Amino acid sequence: MKDIDSLAFHQRLACVLNATPAMVALSYYDHPWLDELYPVEKWRRVTWETIKHSQRTKATRDKASEVLLCNYPEPAKSLWDMEEEAS
Repeated sequence: MKDIDSLAFHQRLACVLNATPAMVALSYYDHPWLDELYPVEKWRRVTWETIKHSQRTKATRDKASEVLLCNYPEPAKSLWDMEEEAS
């Protein structure tokens, strides 16, 4: 897809994903458009720092904030989480 870097591509993708009843997890590098394309009322965000592995050499790799957008609620604690808390 040669237009994957275009705003129009990301607007079309957001339109489809905002309308779907399916559970979606979508990974992006942080960008100002994300709040507009994926409203915080509908999309939960998990953010962390990472290295851009897509860059050609280790010497030129930059750090970046990566964002996981999820249109479903945070999962409830598992039995294993509760067991660890009880210890």
